[in-house]
Amino acid sequence: MSAAAIRLIVNADGLGAQDDITRGILRAHREGIVTSASIWGTCDVATCKQQLTEAPELGLGVHIVLVGATPISAPGEIPSLVNEAGRFFDSPAELFTRWVRGKIHPAHIETEVRAQTRRLLDAGVVLDHMNTYLQLGFLPAISEAMERVAQQLRIRTIRSAMEGPSLSWFTDAQKGVPLAVMGALAYLSRRRLGAIRHGAQSWGLAESGNLGRLRLLEVLGRMGPGVHELICHPGLAPTETLTLSGQRRVFERRLELETLCDPQVRVWLQQRQIVLCRFKDVF
Repeated sequence: MSAAAIRLIVNADGLGAQDDITRGILRAHREGIVTSASIWGTCDVATCKQQLTEAPELGLGVHIVLVGATPISAPGEIPSLVNEAGRFFDSPAELFTRWVRGKIHPAHIETEVRAQTRRLLDAGVVLDHMNTYLQLGFLPAISEAMERVAQQLRIRTIRSAMEGPSLSWFTDAQKGVPLAVMGALAYLSRRRLGAIRHGAQSWGLAESGNLGRLRLLEVLGRMGPGVHELICHPGLAPTETLTLSGQRRVFERRLELETLCDPQVRVWLQQRQIVLCRFKDVF
């Protein structure tokens, strides 16, 4: 394939988080353009494996969860990551604040990242990438722990490169400021990474939960030669509301599912000569 080719991994985050999310992702793979999915790190592995039998060509990775869930490691092994009840902290803001204050121990992050990844591998799931829920992997301490685990367990790649600013970042400060902070952290993380680098440009963070046809067309139009990852969140769940960094975000998973399964999207891909692939196809 020529160096001028545009290769695109369409990756759905959160398979295994909820049944209606998993079913939506599998449908977006079966009827749409999704080529890859990241499995919720604390999921019910047996159920996930059974559901994945209907999608043998779907690329798979691990979606590391570090907030709002029960860890896989024993709480005593990762005390700086959990509250008094032995659960992860509820919000990314709380985790971020503790990291800024030096209260998060890097070894504890690595222990939990390894535990979530190892249990999937031990169950026979073949993993070709690693990323994090709510993109916490852009924090340098977390990205470095992920890289160490990726090298040890031979995971091909981790998510660390996000898209550059678009007009919406400047017209919507509530969206643009958190994205700018995230981009700066991602840059710092990449500067400190060693052998394992993402290599793909990630898109779709600004559209998380609201990736409609027009926004997708805009994203596809900005892609140049090389390897790209489109992050998406399809599902059959009703409207979902998340509060991130004080900002209320509405996730329209059904909207994303309809967009990814729209036949016109394949026409756009053909017109731009964009080739769909998986992480293991290019790394």
